[in-house]
Amino acid sequence: MSLETFRERIREGTLIEVVGASRTEWMVGFLSKKPQAQVGWVEDAFSVFPTAVEQQGGLLQRIVFFEAGKEVDWTVCTLLRSKVFSFIVVSAKLDVRYSGGEKKLRRYQLLAEKAGCNVFLLSEHPTSAWCISAQVQSEYSGETRILKQK
Repeated sequence: MSLETFRERIREGTLIEVVGASRTEWMVGFLSKKPQAQVGWVEDAFSVFPTAVEQQGGLLQRIVFFEAGKEVDWTVCTLLRSKVFSFIVVSAKLDVRYSGGEKKLRRYQLLAEKAGCNVFLLSEHPTSAWCISAQVQSEYSGETRILKQK
């Protein structure tokens, strides 16, 4: 399956994990192809460079950035409950192996289904969490591959 087909087949209300060295760039490229989407971008500490995002075609007018610190879980759940955003991007360390991580992701999945919103988790390495519907790996070499899609 091609990457374009993958982008078209993403169902509403799912969790998608984007992994690899160029995960942020892949995400910005994905969002640039969705001109009507309102985006909530959650980080534990700001790391995105706004001018780099703006170079992708006026995305900054559609993205609201949230610096959540230790309250990433609360922030993501609140944004999902608001039903304001088409996409929520979570660029924070979510260690699903410990402290109820699978339950946290399941809660995101249920809230995303109710909101009709997709949640993108930007991670360094793929996780084996069952509630993640799709995984994409993107590297600086330009190689992008689909690791998983339900």
